[in-house]
Amino acid sequence: MSDDATPRIGPRTRVALLAVILGGIWLVMWRTGALEQVTVDWVRAKVETAGALGWLLYVGAFCGGVMLHIPGVVFALTGVLVFGPVLGGLLAYSTGLLAISLNFLFIRTVGGQPLNDIENKLVRRALDHIDDHPVRSVAIGRLLLSMSPPVNLALALSSISFRQHLAGSALGLIVPMLVVALFTDAVVRWVAG
Repeated sequence: MSDDATPRIGPRTRVALLAVILGGIWLVMWRTGALEQVTVDWVRAKVETAGALGWLLYVGAFCGGVMLHIPGVVFALTGVLVFGPVLGGLLAYSTGLLAISLNFLFIRTVGGQPLNDIENKLVRRALDHIDDHPVRSVAIGRLLLSMSPPVNLALALSSISFRQHLAGSALGLIVPMLVVALFTDAVVRWVAG
């Protein structure tokens, strides 16, 4: 069978499939109460009771949480609280980068790059700017919005390459993760509201 005979999935179908998958996961988490349960204190308790495997549980929870569109700051704060500002900060940075990279690859695989097809002039101008300066655009987005689920989604559905996403994210996450590592108490109070 040749590649030409392989059916292609259109961009709208891919985005619809992505929406169904993410919406279904969110619905299950909402109906089970898991969304309210995932807090800094909850993650911290689970990681601390895991003993020597706590760091592995932390990495898995961070990556899984970002895939489920739980804001990465919850896990970054937990890393600093459990492992200390230096080790926790480094672990939060590296795991955050891993988590948003896996999220990018998943969304790109399922959803494709449908933002390439947008014709609205205002949106097209913004996307063209991202295309002209992809690493800088990603870095600024990460600097301002860190591991925000909508940013993760938009970047994955855009035309930037994985390498550009990784480089921009690596640069852009430095300052937010330093803030988390150095000002954890203030950030926890702010997040707790």
